[in-house]
Amino acid sequence: AGEASNTSHAPCTRSLSGSTAALPRTATHAPPSTTPALKEKPAAAADGPRIDAPRIDAPPLMDPSAHPRIDAPPLMDPSAHPRIDPPPLMDPSSYHSSVLRVASDETQLWAHFDTMDNALAQVTGHKRVVLWPPSEDEHLYVDGSSSRVSDVDAFNDEQFPLFRRSIDSRLECTLAPGEVLFLPALWFHSVTSIGFSVAVNVFWRSHHPAPPGPGAEHDHSVSAA
Repeated sequence: AGEASNTSHAPCTRSLSGSTAALPRTATHAPPSTTPALKEKPAAAADGPRIDAPRIDAPPLMDPSAHPRIDAPPLMDPSAHPRIDPPPLMDPSSYHSSVLRVASDETQLWAHFDTMDNALAQVTGHKRVVLWPPSEDEHLYVDGSSSRVSDVDAFNDEQFPLFRRSIDSRLECTLAPGEVLFLPALWFHSVTSIGFSVAVNVFWRSHHPAPPGPGAEHDHSVSAA
């Protein structure tokens, strides 16, 4: 009495015929659980029977026969506004040629003039176009049909001192996809691509030779001789 009870689980010993034997450790049982055991659901059979619900067709929202189709009248009487075909941009017999122009960024076409009217149609990308009227011929240092001024955005007073005088009559625009620029014959123009660019140039004859004047047959006979 008075000694603290030994709560350890060390095995107890007792004497059997003068020998000492160890008694087995007493097993500790946990109190029964009050949570019911979960049962596993049987796996669904891969080839089990399939049950299809019967199809139910819903009634229509309205009876089509109760609302017959009504064709609205046209917005205007076609006969009151006959078709107007615009005149062609040019006489088909005056057509000369078409040029497809594919250029990389900053590709520049030197300043020059064409002897035919033409239209520059931008397909994709952009083009910067600088123009001068034919009256600026003496200020652009023209050789043949092209200007000897290679850089139209800079002044070279030592080599081209008269080029400054062309500034007042200079025109400039930027073509975007879908836009068309009309370039009259004999007008100077310099074209620079902005980014990758594709354009189409259409040329047509806008100047026809003058009819022979009086005495043309006599001159012809003389030259033929």
